[in-house]
Amino acid sequence: MSMSKAHANDKALLSLFSPEDVTMLHYYMAESSDESSDTSKNLQDRKRLDRHRLNNIRHRKRKQCENAQLRQEAVMLETKLYNLQIRAAHRKTPMRSDPEETLRNIEKWKQFAKVEKRKREDAEEEKELLSLSTISHRNLIQMYYKRLLQDESLFNNPLLLENEPFVMNTLIGCEFTRNLGYRWISSHMHRQLDLALTRMHSYIGHTIEEKTKIFLGDSSVDLVRHRMWPCPFDVVAQSGWESFTRMSTGNTPRKTSSLDIIDTNTCYTRILLEDGIAPGIPLVLNMLQRRFIEDTRIIITFRTIAEDSTFPVTNPLDFGDLSIAGWLSFERVTQTSARCRVFVKFRTNLENEEDIIDMTEIPSATNTSKKTRANQWIMSIIHKMYDAVDTATLRGVNAPRPVAPQLEVLRKTNQDEELQKSPQYA
Repeated sequence: MSMSKAHANDKALLSLFSPEDVTMLHYYMAESSDESSDTSKNLQDRKRLDRHRLNNIRHRKRKQCENAQLRQEAVMLETKLYNLQIRAAHRKTPMRSDPEETLRNIEKWKQFAKVEKRKREDAEEEKELLSLSTISHRNLIQMYYKRLLQDESLFNNPLLLENEPFVMNTLIGCEFTRNLGYRWISSHMHRQLDLALTRMHSYIGHTIEEKTKIFLGDSSVDLVRHRMWPCPFDVVAQSGWESFTRMSTGNTPRKTSSLDIIDTNTCYTRILLEDGIAPGIPLVLNMLQRRFIEDTRIIITFRTIAEDSTFPVTNPLDFGDLSIAGWLSFERVTQTSARCRVFVKFRTNLENEEDIIDMTEIPSATNTSKKTRANQWIMSIIHKMYDAVDTATLRGVNAPRPVAPQLEVLRKTNQDEELQKSPQYA
């Protein structure tokens, strides 16, 4: 039984190989059994020869497979060539068409060409009109752009701030639009810095003194100051910035609250002045402040915003509006001293009914000249705002409060009034 089982295993093993391999194996086994007495060198030579024969068999089979595949590809290429030849023959055959059908096709294409030509003429006419409209709009934009940004003759005119029409800034729209408005107003104020400082020097020259001078007009008041501070310029500039933006809600005539903080150098605040309009009626001002930091100079600009859809101003409508625009320039002189130049313009559209005797109740005013109704009201606003800002600035630099009054009220010169009324600046 064991022999039959072994014989069955041998048959199963031989079925795994091809007939050629089995033949070679039998041959090898027969040779090895007959020549068992040969030396080992002869056995190695026979094995090498048998291996070479097996390799030849495999190589022959591989070549046979490649030849069969090439024959199939040749048949496919012949079929493809035949199809291409038939298609080429069809193309060379002349096409016969009906002359009437050809005329109908020509007429149809003529009508189509006329329609397309008419459309092109209409498009060219519309293009010409739109081009003219675009050119006119571009010229209009360039004109406004030059008037706002590029016309140096306007910005170098020291009377522009005095004689420009009464304008009140407005903020409306979404957050993106408001941010553009903040940036535009602040940039416009920064561009007018040189003009404001020129206007300041036209009043007081280059004289440096601690007093703040106020020049009265019919419906406007200009506040100017040119003084030295015995401390670094960044210290006094930081104190001046905080005097405008620090929140104060205590028992003071001037209360400041935050409306919007755009960044560290841009602040939008609300200022409430008690009895600013009349006894018991406060004056509410929305103020936009911006700080510009340079290497040897720090500039602070501020401007009132008359209308705001998000933070509306609740002043009585029957009373006049007040516009405030200010420029403060803190400049380094030495490491321990700084120069401060200030120009603030107060303007109102309040009607002047008659001249009123000046307000002697303002303790900081040194002059007793007559004031109109408009500048009398502006002086009361300056008194409330100036005392609060000046006190905060002195406290920030640890400077003592002066004993003598610091406000000197003066009239604008006759030359300024004549130029203001001239047709050139009307």
